[in-house]
Amino acid sequence: MGVADLVENRIGGYGQDRPELREVLELVALGQPLEFSLLLGLADVRLVEEAEARGLLTVADEGRRTYVRMAHPLYAEVAAARCPRLRGRRHHRALVRAVEAAGARRAGDALRLAEWRLAGGLTEDPGPLLAGARAAWAAYDTAATVRLASAARDAGGGTGAAPRRRARGGGG
Repeated sequence: MGVADLVENRIGGYGQDRPELREVLELVALGQPLEFSLLLGLADVRLVEEAEARGLLTVADEGRRTYVRMAHPLYAEVAAARCPRLRGRRHHRALVRAVEAAGARRAGDALRLAEWRLAGGLTEDPGPLLAGARAAWAAYDTAATVRLASAARDAGGGTGAAPRRRARGGGG
């Protein structure tokens, strides 16, 4: 029995007996940390409460906001890895719609939205992908910068979307 199987056993088959609970766990695993109010727009509050009571999710106040995360990084890894590809795409699209409907004003939203758009197959508009690439560049995340800028270029963003290979900190 591997680590993933042990984790799956610990979290009760990660909701295999309850598909609606499994989908809540997948949403959180793919999008964490998620603002509680955002998650409530995507999932039934009773399912979120049940997952928390079972020790699968943690809920924590950070300033004026409440965030939901998987209770352990391995839970998130297993839930995300065992999520079928098309269902994962659906979850990513739902996350994009929810954050955009909320105004996408939080720090890090541009990068998260771009990553979720890419994972959800929403790559027809280069603008959000390029905004995510810029946010990744500002965060010194070279891999995400290249991935998102390349996707923006492929979506018709032109050469302005191509990753630049100049050193940071130089005057231009």
